[in-house]
Amino acid sequence: MIYTEDASVIIKNTRFPDMFTDEEGPAELDLDNISEHIKGIGEIPEDGRYIIRDNFFGTNKGHNDVIDVDSGWRPNPILQIIGNY
Repeated sequence: MIYTEDASVIIKNTRFPDMFTDEEGPAELDLDNISEHIKGIGEIPEDGRYIIRDNFFGTNKGHNDVIDVDSGWRPNPILQIIGNY
């Protein structure tokens, strides 16, 4: 749904739907381990941020994560996940 690469973003107050219906399965659709609600790769820019705050996430299935984001190490910017449901 959201894919980022070497990005600075704030994802806030968003409602993400279920990734699959009750009848669907990711393996049968060839979507296992590639259907995350939020997928971020690479590094957060030195003066950037990656904040995921106050969102509602629907369900996911298989080996798919709801959030799958690469994060750095302090003192560089790191992923912040705050108050999501």
